[in-house]
Amino acid sequence: MVFVLGKKCIISSMKVLQLNIWCGKLGKKIIDLVNTEDPEIVCFQEAMEFPGGRSFLFEDINTIIKKTGYKHYYFTPHLGYSLMKRKARMGLLILSKFPIIETESIYVKSEYKENFDLLDSDHNTQSLQRATVKCDSGLIHVLNYHGYHDHNSKNGCDETIRQCGFIANYVNNLSGKILLCGDFNLNPDSDSIKIIESVMCNHVTLNNFNNTRTNLTEKSGVSDYIFSKGNFENTSFKVLDEIASDHCALTFEFKE
Repeated sequence: MVFVLGKKCIISSMKVLQLNIWCGKLGKKIIDLVNTEDPEIVCFQEAMEFPGGRSFLFEDINTIIKKTGYKHYYFTPHLGYSLMKRKARMGLLILSKFPIIETESIYVKSEYKENFDLLDSDHNTQSLQRATVKCDSGLIHVLNYHGYHDHNSKNGCDETIRQCGFIANYVNNLSGKILLCGDFNLNPDSDSIKIIESVMCNHVTLNNFNNTRTNLTEKSGVSDYIFSKGNFENTSFKVLDEIASDHCALTFEFKE
């Protein structure tokens, strides 16, 4: 929430929005959702970059950025492929109303795949993305992650335990306020999620939500999360009903 006093904007609270945007298939719905919720920080997974403008198959991140008005953003590609004589790239995107003063992306499995083909390539490229934003009260480290996808189970495996262990260690080496958002592809009671919970607050389980999937998929249960560490005074956490993807959007609002 923003109050204008003279020429200075005073933000009494901040909101972060988390959503796996399903490659931007429902582009207008994504844009409408972000504009309606008006969060200060946005974390997207499966965001599509398509130089030259919008594809009729999905919404390009540059169109989303333009139509939502965010001045600061950070994109980390995971997979690239040719589409309609152009190069499409899919990955993680952080949007911010505040200046982003430092960024880092660490690939925790594989590297960016330039010529990805689902038939002969492993789609499991994961990175941990960080954008440190400078807001009125100080710095917040915003982490964004799209977890390892095991088609057979959301209970985790050795690989998810390794990746979540890496994230937990990374968080422990940061100081100050930290937000971690993402589609983890894991159940809340998995050993892997419990590793993250050992160092951060899990707002999905804290608020007793048991589903973060929409009716656009037959899948159900929790896959998406917002975690926090540091002095956050929680005012509201929601799993939104508005449909902009096969995943639900999550919002976490806190006092600035």
